[in-house]
Amino acid sequence: MSRIQSLTKAAVFVAMNIVLASSSFANELSASAADASLLTARTTLGPLRGTQATGGSGIRWLGIPYAKPPIGDLRWKAPEPHQPWTDVRSADVFGSPCAQLGSIYGPPPDGKVWGASNVEAFDKPVGSEDCLTLNVWKPNHSASRLPVIVFVHGGSNIAGYSGDPVYEGEKLAAATGSVVVTVNYRLGIFGWMTHPAFQSDDAKSSSGNFGTLDILLALRFIQSNAAAFGGDPANVTLMGQSAGAINVYSVMGSPLGAGLFQKAIILSGIIVSTPREKGYEFSRKFATQLVMDDGLAKSKDAAKEYLENKNASELKAYLKSKTTAQLLTAQGQDPALRRVPTCFGDGAVIPADLNDVFEKGQFNRVPTIVGMTRDEAKLFTANVMKVSDAERFTLMLKTDSDAAPTLKLKDLVTPYLLPALGSGFYDAYAWLILKAAEHQANAAITTMARHEPKVFAYRFDWNQGPEPWRTLYGAGHAIDLAFVFGNFSNNFFSMDFSKRNSAGREALSKIMMRTIGAFVRSGDPNNPELTATWDAWSPSEGKTKKFVFNATDQEVDLSVR
Repeated sequence: MSRIQSLTKAAVFVAMNIVLASSSFANELSASAADASLLTARTTLGPLRGTQATGGSGIRWLGIPYAKPPIGDLRWKAPEPHQPWTDVRSADVFGSPCAQLGSIYGPPPDGKVWGASNVEAFDKPVGSEDCLTLNVWKPNHSASRLPVIVFVHGGSNIAGYSGDPVYEGEKLAAATGSVVVTVNYRLGIFGWMTHPAFQSDDAKSSSGNFGTLDILLALRFIQSNAAAFGGDPANVTLMGQSAGAINVYSVMGSPLGAGLFQKAIILSGIIVSTPREKGYEFSRKFATQLVMDDGLAKSKDAAKEYLENKNASELKAYLKSKTTAQLLTAQGQDPALRRVPTCFGDGAVIPADLNDVFEKGQFNRVPTIVGMTRDEAKLFTANVMKVSDAERFTLMLKTDSDAAPTLKLKDLVTPYLLPALGSGFYDAYAWLILKAAEHQANAAITTMARHEPKVFAYRFDWNQGPEPWRTLYGAGHAIDLAFVFGNFSNNFFSMDFSKRNSAGREALSKIMMRTIGAFVRSGDPNNPELTATWDAWSPSEGKTKKFVFNATDQEVDLSVR
């Protein structure tokens, strides 16, 4: 072979490799562009760049601002839609928790992840007033017109946040074939504050129901943007747990909620509407505490006199001048101020008598699932604990659920309750608390069922955790959340979930999620996974049966009772 021929062949070889490399690079660029396109949601406010979901099944968009930050002049006002943006906005980090006093049910300190560090925030201001964000999970890259589930977290309307690990929506989205949305809304004194000085011609802002209005605005955002995330705005299910469930009832009863959702799932909630007078009473006490904290008066009587000498404009300016930390610190000074009254029957956002609205069938009637846990009240027995919340939380995190228990119930519960009756007294104590809540919940189910034919009731009985938690919490309030979302690690009840009970609880979780999937698609929870028929609740006496979700360590145990 001549030198020229060799050089020619070499040139051809190099040229071919350049072409192949260029083609490969072009394909990579094309794939990268396609991925970027799939990750980008084009909303009415502007484009959002999401990320692959943690487990690899689908896409998530985190920390999406749906309202202007409710700060400055917007504090204690109805929320306003967020300003639009033009550049692609990154949506890869959860928004800040809404401002609150840190608690056993709240977020970790700012900048830290959920876990042992949470106790550092207990009884201290945590979160931000700039917090009105939501998060979206889509189960796969190409699907469209999927059902949408909008979840409202619990926490007595004073605590919690949508970024809690138990609310990670990837598994629920995949199992139900739905777009899953979790929402932040204003809490406590920022979410519900009504005072005569705040009254104006704006009925929404005068209502004091800012947290409720936040949820309503989030639902309107979803109506406008569900399709951008692959969802169907005509098939939205509003789901809430505990205070979130109370808020779902509020939205169901609000004339402002009409058309914003087509189904509802209510986990451990009751119908609540608080007279505005109680809100006024609270806000006056709160203002009195602020005056004393500022050193402007040495006694409550003197503080009240100081406030009485201010006109409405001066008082409004005084309250709005306080920083987030000052407001939360004042709240923490007095135990009576920690329990903030919410869901005011203002007549504009929430009807004056919400129960009456449901009784008359004047609520937004949609197919609804309503559930409770068997031992709801056991989570609310803190007044009989001999350990602090911080100690209890730390012990829960340190529990090795697969090791022989080292703690006993007597290590946690006040001793005088135990000697004569042992754990029996504790069970009886919790049972008495439970019955009041159970009566209210059943009454709400029956009331709705008189007007809406598709009301389905369930009870959650799973209680296979190790002692002492098995007795202390049982099938307690909020334990069903891990099963609903399919998230068993790194959450409040993680100490209950062992290798021993893994098979049964995982199977139960899958059935619960698939049942939710059937319901959000059709308005009926029945599906092949259920071993019994789940009939709608009948308001007739003697026909009120609930579907019971339970499991042993190894297998699912479903029944109707």
